Amino acid sequence: MQKPKKVKKSKVYGPCAYCGQPGTTKDHVPPQGMFAPGTPDRPWVPACEKCNHGASEHDQFMQRLSMVWGAERTHDGVAVGEKILRAMDYKEQRKFNRNLIRNLSVVNLWSPGGLIWLGQTFKLKIDGERLAKVLEKVIRGWFWKVTNRPVPAEYLVTTHLDGQGPTGQPFRENERHLLDFKPTVVGDGAFSIRWVFSPLDENISVWRMEFYRTVSYMGYTTKEVDGHQVFLEIKDPDPPDGPTS
Repeated sequence: MQKPKKVKKSKVYGPCAYCGQPGTTKDHVPPQGMFAPGTPDRPWVPACEKCNHGASEHDQFMQRLSMVWGAERTHDGVAVGEKILRAMDYKEQRKFNRNLIRNLSVVNLWSPGGLIWLGQTFKLKIDGERLAKVLEKVIRGWFWKVTNRPVPAEYLVTTHLDGQGPTGQPFRENERHLLDFKPTVVGDGAFSIRWVFSPLDENISVWRMEFYRTVSYMGYTTKEVDGHQVFLEIKDPDPPDGPTS
């Protein structure tokens, strides 16, 4: 008589950082493909299979930031950029390669006075809607890492490119004040993040993420009150040695 096969139980790393269900996978925030091979301490959070769906696509998408001018200042940016160029010869990467090439253009670099030609580099067009989804997931993941709980369902996460968010207070002041806080850095500057939580509402926060020491984004966890979104406003911070909640 044939013995019944044993069903291997999935390892549970903790509650899912996004929905609270059993987290049977590790979701890297940001996607681990942004880092050079062997980079230690790549941040991750427990995630259920459903919430971690599409992680490999996020990896490929965020790797494109390594093609942004200035990313070569980091070891991770150079390593990932070289990986992308090598992969352009692989048949199984054809769809990704076509999308990448379609969004790349060559531009000339000039000195500040415009008189000396410095060479050429790439200009990269990014899918803003898809990028926003990845950035939102990074913030939700780091919210869990800091608080050990998901962002509550009644709170929203919004993001925007540093310097290009809504005009007026508190956005511009937050962008400036967050730079006074010591960042958490991963890899050779491939990713860094700073954050502050509201002393009045433990679920309202502001975040600043920087990729390859080149491009940065702001993020907020907010709540709608009487038809208006409530955002944290950082006022004259006296930062400690690191980010604080």
